[in-house]
Amino acid sequence: MAALIALAHIVGAIVVLIAFSVGVMMFATWVGERNRKAVLEEISLALGIPAEELDGAEHVSKLLQFGAERLSSELLRNRISDMCGWIQTAWGWLGPLLQVGVVLGVIWATIAVDVANGVNAWWIVGLALFFWIASLLFGFACKLLTGRVPGQARLTRKSLAEAVRRQRHVTVHSED
Repeated sequence: MAALIALAHIVGAIVVLIAFSVGVMMFATWVGERNRKAVLEEISLALGIPAEELDGAEHVSKLLQFGAERLSSELLRNRISDMCGWIQTAWGWLGPLLQVGVVLGVIWATIAVDVANGVNAWWIVGLALFFWIASLLFGFACKLLTGRVPGQARLTRKSLAEAVRRQRHVTVHSED
């Protein structure tokens, strides 16, 4: 019976972790979309072009000019934002790696030492919560310091470069 309880703790903690992770992903999707809209609004206001029309071919040169001036990797705030993005990405990998390590350690300790160790599987939920809250606070600090969310400048430069590539692709194929 004790083995079943230990198994229930381990499986229960993993199920709760999966549910929490799905919630975090849904929240991250919402925040990402909100940040994307904020970037488009910032560009729209700066250029005086409605956000819906920013992807038009006639605005590519203005977008490039804006990107070169405001999102340049030469600006300190953009470099800090980019660095924060890399740190947050590494942090995002560290949490799950630690959680896997804890689960494997708990499984080993439950099998090899004592079935009462199964209850320690709940630490993975605590770790997930800690890493998520720390990531939110770090992102907030980056936003306060730079005016950008972690990695925003780099991701926006990448999006602008992709838009230019698509525009060149369309232009080349329309000339054929």
